[in-house]
Amino acid sequence: MLVFTCGCAETGESEKVVNTTVAVEEAWGQAAVAVLEEETFFEFGYELSEDSNNSVVQKKPTVVVCDPEGKPLYYLFSVLRDDEIINTVKVSANKTIGRTVINIGNSFFSCDNEIHNLSKESAGSETECFVCGTPVPEYGDRYRSMMVDAWETGNLHSKNFLNDLKDAGVDISKPIPGQDRAIVQKIFIANLEKRNQVEEEFENKYGIDWIS
Repeated sequence: MLVFTCGCAETGESEKVVNTTVAVEEAWGQAAVAVLEEETFFEFGYELSEDSNNSVVQKKPTVVVCDPEGKPLYYLFSVLRDDEIINTVKVSANKTIGRTVINIGNSFFSCDNEIHNLSKESAGSETECFVCGTPVPEYGDRYRSMMVDAWETGNLHSKNFLNDLKDAGVDISKPIPGQDRAIVQKIFIANLEKRNQVEEEFENKYGIDWIS
């Protein structure tokens, strides 16, 4: 948790306390949306992939990467098909990193020059914690605030996407049947427009270009 000072002492107001740790459930939503978006991009360019229709993002992270103080930095969620890990999604566990989803990669995880294979045996097992990251730097208040806002911008996109899917009766915690893919595509397009709008608002607020 970080304390953002805001010159409140002069007005008698208390300092604003901001919890910068990302909840696992929230991070899972970001990971699930990222995978679904990648699949949808594929569908627009090619025929539907049966593989994508049968994959889901595991609800709990397979790995939590912590800094030397034990504070979570990243969650690694497994993408499963037929109970086998086919990919992993690396998601920020600290809002001051400024991004929600870092990348979608394979089942190999590197920590302190040691390679770990998050293989089939890891699917459904207990979450493993690795200390192999450096602490987030203690930025100035304005920069910290900007990074948290950047994270919030990405998180808002995921929340909007998930809410629209829920309203349409699409459950992405399970494999999405082929007949629902057209619904997902429509929601995907609508949320791209929403995302562009909030990213533009962020750019105008801080006077910088948004980098996806």
